Amino acid sequence: MTIPRRSLLAGAAAALALAPLQGRAAPPVPRVVALEWGLAGLSMALGVTPVGVAELGPYADWVAEPAMPPEVPDIGLRLQPNLAFVRALKPDYILATPQFAALLPLMEGIGAPLSYSSFDARGAPLAANRENAVALAAKLGRAEAGAALVAQADALFARMARGRGDGASRPVLPISFADGRHLRVFGKGSLYCDVLAAIGLEGAWRDPVNFWGFANARVEDLAAYPDAMVLVVGPVPATARQAMAGDGLWAHLPFARAGRLRVIDAVWAYGELPAAMRFAQLAGEALS
Repeated sequence: MTIPRRSLLAGAAAALALAPLQGRAAPPVPRVVALEWGLAGLSMALGVTPVGVAELGPYADWVAEPAMPPEVPDIGLRLQPNLAFVRALKPDYILATPQFAALLPLMEGIGAPLSYSSFDARGAPLAANRENAVALAAKLGRAEAGAALVAQADALFARMARGRGDGASRPVLPISFADGRHLRVFGKGSLYCDVLAAIGLEGAWRDPVNFWGFANARVEDLAAYPDAMVLVVGPVPATARQAMAGDGLWAHLPFARAGRLRVIDAVWAYGELPAAMRFAQLAGEALS
């Protein structure tokens, strides 16, 4: 039986928030501002709601879950936040990845920067997800919550892998759209393919990828993978939806003719453990 995604993540946050031992006063909740969406979601999953997050509108489109409560304010652009507003929020910590390194000196005196990345020379983002969950939880005084989140994620992956059994499955080609014709195709070193491996599936892409584990491609490039199951990760532009539903190029690709095209809701490709769990649930449901 597959647990509904919203129930899974909501239950995790509720359970983890109760991690302090009974009879002891709960530690004060740190005030956290998140420049990076994956870390914003991780903070939520650890039971610490950010006091500010950058670009909340696109967060809802590209990340979706964990959903940010309506009272969380938008602090502006990820690479150009409203510094005066951030200062007024009096954060204890500012969550970022190394891609924000040039911005962090501007935050001096506002909050202590905490920088984590799931993408490095190892090319193992899911392993880094686990490490980041434990490290951030320790900083936020939520060590038990971090350990519980990692355990819950690993239990989910193992349960989904067991559910697939030993039968052979087609390799999966995860893609997302830049526009109606241009794609990002995810391969080795991507969070998507790490999660596929964790739930007993294989990524199909064998061509070179960049630091984040994807390659820029055109729709016609997918013809080189005629035996793959193609998994489209939202959001999907309207032009792309029209193209996939029409009788043009998409209709003539081998996987489309064979009915091996699936579309799932948005999952942040550069996210942390909550994104990995969401992708496992969505991909597992779509490919079952």
